[in-house]
This record gives sequence, structure tokens and C-alpha cells, in this order.
Amino acid sequence: MSTSASTNKNVNTKATKPQRQSFVSKARGFVSSRLGLHGTAVAHEDTLVMSPVKLPGASHARKLDEKVSSLASKTTRFFSQLILTKADETGYFEPKTWAFWRGIIMYFFLFSVVGHWMEIPYCLSMDALFGIVDSDYAIFLDPLYVPYWVYGAGAAAITILLLPLKIRLVGKRKTMWGAALEFFVMAVVLCAALECVMGWIINQPDALGEYPYWDNSQLPFNILEQAWLVNDIFLGLVTLGYVWFVFPFCQKFCKLIGDKAANGLFWAVIAIFVIICVLSYAF
Repeated sequence: MSTSASTNKNVNTKATKPQRQSFVSKARGFVSSRLGLHGTAVAHEDTLVMSPVKLPGASHARKLDEKVSSLASKTTRFFSQLILTKADETGYFEPKTWAFWRGIIMYFFLFSVVGHWMEIPYCLSMDALFGIVDSDYAIFLDPLYVPYWVYGAGAAAITILLLPLKIRLVGKRKTMWGAALEFFVMAVVLCAALECVMGWIINQPDALGEYPYWDNSQLPFNILEQAWLVNDIFLGLVTLGYVWFVFPFCQKFCKLIGDKAANGLFWAVIAIFVIICVLSYAF
């Protein structure tokens, strides 16, 4: 009787193990389906062991971080290439190339507008210091998009005429600072000479002693009553900044982005300038 009971107990025990394993498997499937867990689950009787979980989106986030890092690295490398070197200061005077004349034309249009913006703070400061600018002067009345052609022409002229001078001075002087200082002095002298010549031609006083365009005769540091040293120093600084920094920087930028992109930028500047001229003169 005892032998029969023992046999039945063993049979019941053997029958219970598969049932318990089946229950664990079902529990494992239910948890996996509800929580969206990925990995291989291993059942050890009444213990559920899961492999490391790989969260959805982790791979995408890592790839995004890699792309951002790569873009930041490329951007940093690109802007580091824009730093001007001595080779840049003695280059870009290439009158036989399209790249040179593309720059001349593009900067002519660009600085016809930028020159307008630059004159506003200059006139405000000169009026505050010397009281020489009338309140109805055109610079204060014209909208900011109105082109002032003289500045565009000036940018083109000083590039063609003074860029070779700069290249020669850089080659002659031992330091860039010495070459820049000599260039600045020569630019101031040139601006004063041009101002005097233009004044003698178009700005002679009438019978009442009134000058038709500008009157520097009563200002301190005037030169032959036509030019004004303060004005010429400012123009010399602008000339120095343009020839030594702006022009080579813009030319290097166009070279780095390639001819196709630079040509696209060229036509975009012209299109915008045409719109500016329509707004300025047609309405």
C-alpha cells in the first residue's frame, strides 16, 4: 500500500514540472509582449532570466550624435581655413581670371549698399563732434536699401589700383605690420589728393563765397580748403580694411566653396541688387 502511494506521488511530481515550465513560458511571453522587451529569455524552472535590453531608438540617437559631431568638425575645419595667411595677402590679384572679375563686380554691387550703411554712423559721429552735417542730409532721409554708387565704384577702384601696391609692400617689408602702416599712410595721402583734385574741379565757391557741394574751409585740419584730414584718415582706414581683409577674405571664401557655388552667389547678389534698384527708383 505504501509502495503504491509512493509511486503515485512520483508521477504527480513529474507531471507538475512540465506544467510549471509551461506557466513560466507563458508568463515570459506575456511580459515580453507587453513591455516590448527584446532579447532571449531563458527559463530555469521558476526563475526568469532576461538578456541585456536594447532600448528602441538608441541606435538612431547614436547615429544622430555622430552626424552632429561630424558636421561640427567639418564646420570648424572650414572656418579655420578662412584664416588669412601671408600667401592670401599677396594673392588674388589675378586680372586674367573670371574669379577676380567676378569678385570685382559682386563687391561693386554689394558695397554700393553697405557703403550707405557705413556712412550713417560716420555722419552721426562727425555731427556730434564738429556739427557739420545737416539734419536734412540725404543719408538720413534715404531708406537703407538705396544704393550709393560711389562706394561700389570706390571698392572696385581701390582693388584694381591699390591691391598691387599692397602686394609689393608685403614683399618688401619684413613684417606685415610695417607694410600695413606704410599702406595706410599712402592711402591717406592718396585720399587727400583725390579730394583736393575733385574739389578744384567741381567744388569751387561762387561769387558769394559759397561752396556748391562741401565746405571744409572753416574746419580744423583742412587741406587747401577742399580736403579734410579727419575725413581722409577715415577713408584711409576703410581702404586698409577693405584691401587687406575684406577682399582677400571674400575671395578665399569663394575659392573654398568652389566655382559652382561662387557663381550661384554672384547671380544671387545681382538679382537682389536689381530688386533694390527697382524699389529705389521705380516707386
